[in-house]
Amino acid sequence: MKRLVLSLLAIIALAAFPLTAASASVAKPSGSLFTCPSATVCIFQNSNYTGIEESYSPASSHGFWIHITGIFPPSGTGVPESVNDNSNSAVEFYSTSANAYRCVAPGGREAIANHPYDYLYIAYNVANCDSIPPF
Repeated sequence: MKRLVLSLLAIIALAAFPLTAASASVAKPSGSLFTCPSATVCIFQNSNYTGIEESYSPASSHGFWIHITGIFPPSGTGVPESVNDNSNSAVEFYSTSANAYRCVAPGGREAIANHPYDYLYIAYNVANCDSIPPF
């Protein structure tokens, strides 16, 4: 009887608080489909939208340059190689070593491994990167 009650409590807890991709950055197996919650900008460790994922809410992470070097392995020096902009906001990446910018329009999904981008800027509810200040 005790085992049945514990099982029912576990089922109720999972129904009330389901696990989602947005609840944490997780490692995804190579080749798995990327996921990115609505109204979120997701950057990925690998160029095919796999590996460790870091998510940003444009509503709370806009209007300033965000340092993104060191959030991915190896040894905390890795930079993202792909982005899924599942928001209504433009995102601009900047590489300090290459002095290069890369704009991703709202809804864009791109591999960005051509430069080691180490900063990102989210232009909240803006369709392009024209209004983003230079780094």
